[in-house]
Amino acid sequence: MVVATGFFDGVHVGHRLVIEQLVNAAAEREDESMVVTFWPHPRNVLQKEARSLRLLTTLDEKKEILKGLGVDHVEVMQFTREFSDMTTEQYLRMLVDRFSVKTVLIGYDNRMGSNADGADQVARTAESLGLEVLRTDMVPSEHGYAVSSTKIRERLEAGDVNAASAMLGYDYSLHGVVIAGNRIGRTIGFPTANMQMYEPLKLVPANGVYFVRVETLVRRFY
Repeated sequence: MVVATGFFDGVHVGHRLVIEQLVNAAAEREDESMVVTFWPHPRNVLQKEARSLRLLTTLDEKKEILKGLGVDHVEVMQFTREFSDMTTEQYLRMLVDRFSVKTVLIGYDNRMGSNADGADQVARTAESLGLEVLRTDMVPSEHGYAVSSTKIRERLEAGDVNAASAMLGYDYSLHGVVIAGNRIGRTIGFPTANMQMYEPLKLVPANGVYFVRVETLVRRFY
């Protein structure tokens, strides 16, 4: 098994470089690819002030995107305080024992273990366990800064959906069910749809007026 591990919120253009290398490496070795990710977000568990953290993708959205990029297996680990106490060595040994991992792909901003080891230390630990280590040091940039989930959240919170979508590599979307509101819009000639999101942690862009594409089970509206 060839594995990459991380939260991959948004599965943005930077993540996609890692995933592309992962899938290609597995194919070259006639092996299978796996992404090991976590839920909930580590910050939601470890940092009290991060309870308000909002995410770019729900768990189901993230799994669907990863599978669409050619990943054979997506494994979700329950992130708890006990889980966070694992060292890098313990975590990698667990991957070997549970999933027969032979090769680990380390991303340009990977951090791992209870000490938040950086990529170089993770690589040394993996090699000491007999794992093949692949590195990706490519850092995609957009508008002059490195692409990251944090930067994308900042753009969405500022209402700059176009910039956020450029860093994601696809149009940002929200999913939910239409619910009844106060019906004020129709009284002024602009009926609106109120949506209750399936995932309350999903980030909603800043208040504003946006051009959107709406897809229902039976129709599309542009």
